[in-house]
Amino acid sequence: MYINDIKPIDSKKALLVIDGEPRFRLYKAELKRYHLVKDIDISAELYEDIRYSVIKPRCLNRSMHLLSSRDYTEYKLREKLLRADYPEDIIDIVMDELISYGYIDDFRYAKQFIDYRKDSMSIKTISSKLMLKGISKDVIDLAIDELSSTGIDLLATEKKAAYKDMSKKLKRMKNYEDDAKAESKLISYMLSKGYSYDTVRNLIATMSSER
Repeated sequence: MYINDIKPIDSKKALLVIDGEPRFRLYKAELKRYHLVKDIDISAELYEDIRYSVIKPRCLNRSMHLLSSRDYTEYKLREKLLRADYPEDIIDIVMDELISYGYIDDFRYAKQFIDYRKDSMSIKTISSKLMLKGISKDVIDLAIDELSSTGIDLLATEKKAAYKDMSKKLKRMKNYEDDAKAESKLISYMLSKGYSYDTVRNLIATMSSER
């Protein structure tokens, strides 16, 4: 295995390029300890020793540090670790460990995310945000079912959220009148927030009767 380059990341760390591929970052003190310099061959044994005795524990420690301040989905934590040049196969091993000990749990994350936002967003919007975080539709559906089984009426909370959103929008539409053009704008806005057409139409009727 041939070290093509050692690219400085900052004053303390550098990225090793081996056999033409970026591999991992090491501290300058570690480069010195392992006698690593540009344009030399290293053995596969040394390479694997560095990966598993240095990089893997560091990847785990970095993950634990990130998780100590907030929850992450597996997808988002992977993204962070990949951006820090940890090898993908090392990340796989670390993810398996974190999941086995319950430090990462996409199902738990989805339940908490839905529960926290259910009073301010539509379920469709919440689901879309979760999918952007890498959580599958199946896991999201299971989380919704689990919350519903605890007595939380997500349909009722969504209607309240829709009421709040429509009320805010109507305040911004100062010259709103019950005409087709204004109503069409209002409907389009509410649909963009993830509410169903039936929910929006019923809410318009309810709010019209309140005025």
